[in-house]
Amino acid sequence: MTIANQPGHQPGSPDFLTVEQAARILQIGRTSAYAQARDYEVSGGAEGLPVIRVGKQLRVPRARLEHWLGGPITPPPPKRSATHRRHRGPEHRGRAVGRPVTIQVAARQRVSVVTDGCTDAGVSGR
Repeated sequence: MTIANQPGHQPGSPDFLTVEQAARILQIGRTSAYAQARDYEVSGGAEGLPVIRVGKQLRVPRARLEHWLGGPITPPPPKRSATHRRHRGPEHRGRAVGRPVTIQVAARQRVSVVTDGCTDAGVSGR
C-alpha cells in the first residue's frame, strides 16, 4: 500500500513535509521543531519529531508524523508572503499622507519626497 492509498490521506497533500511545515501543523516554533528533529536523530528515533535526511535536507514523512500524533493531519496552510499581507493604512506607520518628508541620502545632499503612505519612498543614485 502506498502512502497515497492509506486511509485518511488527503489527495494533493504532500507525503513529505519540511520541518517548518510540520512546526506549523504542530503549532510550535521553527527552532523547537528543529530541536525535536535533532533529538529524533540523536536518540535513533526513540524520541522527538520523526525526520529523514535527504542529502543535507530534513524531511518529515507524513505517515510517521500521523502515527506519532495518533491520527490524520491536515496540510499546513500556505505561508503568506510579504505581498499578501493585509494593507495597513499610513496611520499605522506614523506617516502623514501627502506631506513632504526630508531624508538624508548622502553627505550634504537632501531630497524632499512626498509619500503616498502606502509604499516606502525610494531615492535613486542621482
